[in-house]
Amino acid sequence: MSQHAWESPPLTQTHLVGVLWFLTATGLFSILFVSAKFIGDAISIYQLLFIRYAAGFVTIAITASITRQSVSSPKPAIHMVRALCGVGGGLCMIYATANMPVTDATAIGLLEGLVTVVFGIWFFKEIVTARQWLASFFCLVGAALMVAEHGLTGGVGLSYWIPAGLAFLAAVLIALEGVFIKVLVKREPAVPVLFYVNGFATLTLAVPAYLTWVPLDAAIAGMVALLGPMAVFAQYCNMRGYRLAPISIAGAVNYTWIIFAAFWGWVLFNEPISMTGVIAMAAILGGGIALARLRY
Repeated sequence: MSQHAWESPPLTQTHLVGVLWFLTATGLFSILFVSAKFIGDAISIYQLLFIRYAAGFVTIAITASITRQSVSSPKPAIHMVRALCGVGGGLCMIYATANMPVTDATAIGLLEGLVTVVFGIWFFKEIVTARQWLASFFCLVGAALMVAEHGLTGGVGLSYWIPAGLAFLAAVLIALEGVFIKVLVKREPAVPVLFYVNGFATLTLAVPAYLTWVPLDAAIAGMVALLGPMAVFAQYCNMRGYRLAPISIAGAVNYTWIIFAAFWGWVLFNEPISMTGVIAMAAILGGGIALARLRY
């Protein structure tokens, strides 16, 4: 007997382990995306990302050397395209986070979850039930509420909508990067995947970083460099998650990003959380949790 569209059994234990890996990655990436706003005008986003990826490349190169793992890949072009998506998404999201409220930028960026579900259907023929679409709709409503509070009623102009548009572009690019990660982790071990993405990203950012380079004091340089190993571990967590669960689950778990963002916005930047924001986050989390409880 076929399963009704509104019915869905709970996740398997394997899927739940994948959820934990995705959750860890989301928490770490939330720190990376607010890094530019925390550092301020001391460094350009190109220089920040260049140092981050370069430090990540060194980290994975040392790891490969110590563990004697090969970094060769039969499909380097896929790694390059994945790196371009990751760099583009990272640049857009960091700019958006630095130029609008952190929670707002994150709410828009969370549309990545809905885009990821669509990509899962498109590229991997994953089946999404009516209940899953309803949960995704609640996430979308929550993101719209978060944006409407400032973008529509706050009397702001292009200073809000330009970073908002870039946050949406980041959502699409990061979701597309997830597609490439899903393809790569089925074909290659973690080390070459991490080696190539950090290497290609470093090369891509070298020229714009050089053109905007400014001297850094030791404290800021050390803090930015530490983002490299952190990003490598976050990327590794994502890869472990993709090995254990469908790409749609990654999109669902990513909705917890709004909680991390609200926390960092409140703690680091004194950004208040209004009742509308609470309702919006509840809608996003409710939809995300509903998605994460379903079997794909």
